[in-house]
Amino acid sequence: MIELKFLGTGALGRARVKSKLSKDYRRFSTLLINNDLIIDPSEDVFEFAETFQLRDICDGIETVLITSSEPDKLSTNAVERLSAKKRRYVCASQSVCTILGDLKGASILPVEPFSIIEAKNYRIIPLPANHATEIRGEMTYSYLITCEEKNILYAPGASFINPVAWQFLREMKLDVVILDCALGDLPYSEKCVSFNNLALAGAVKDIMTGSKVADESTKFILTNMPSGRKMPTHEQIELAIENEKLPFRVAYDGYFTHI
Repeated sequence: MIELKFLGTGALGRARVKSKLSKDYRRFSTLLINNDLIIDPSEDVFEFAETFQLRDICDGIETVLITSSEPDKLSTNAVERLSAKKRRYVCASQSVCTILGDLKGASILPVEPFSIIEAKNYRIIPLPANHATEIRGEMTYSYLITCEEKNILYAPGASFINPVAWQFLREMKLDVVILDCALGDLPYSEKCVSFNNLALAGAVKDIMTGSKVADESTKFILTNMPSGRKMPTHEQIELAIENEKLPFRVAYDGYFTHI
């Protein structure tokens, strides 16, 4: 069994509510797998651990993956705090590794697209993502993670499907697809260049199922959700999904599931 723990599910923006236990209180997006692999840890992770009384949730982490240099995806302070008591292996693009520099307790490993990372029980492949940052030419990543013969695609902060990545993915069978939905059910706009709205996420699902990359057994989960005060609420997005008859689960902070 593979455990997926969403410690944060929000895109860059302020939480719309004060209650830290509300589904509309969204910390920066962070995924923890089997308590030993974490993706995009921010300092919100430590507050999450306190709020949910899971103070040892980060103790077993061995590998850290980072998708981009965006401030909601890269926190030098969080990586340093995670590495204070135990050495962590941090995998990221060269741009991100340059920002991280030489952190005490962390082994910083720059990785290239489609390279294979072997970490404990995982086979990890960084895939190019459709997302631009303020660093010109930065390679931003989604990650394909294989564990116990299950394939998990984690793609927050990325729009649609990168065509180069698709040439690789189209030969796969995905068991879990975790997609960005930073624009919620808002209409198409210029922001769809770097983020999904619900319609784009639905299009990704249709392409994957039509190409047999995914099927009825594939679990589709939305994360990196809108978190600004003027953005749709969790309930509004779930209602839109129900109306469109889409097979999406909407993650929230504290959403734990397994495959």
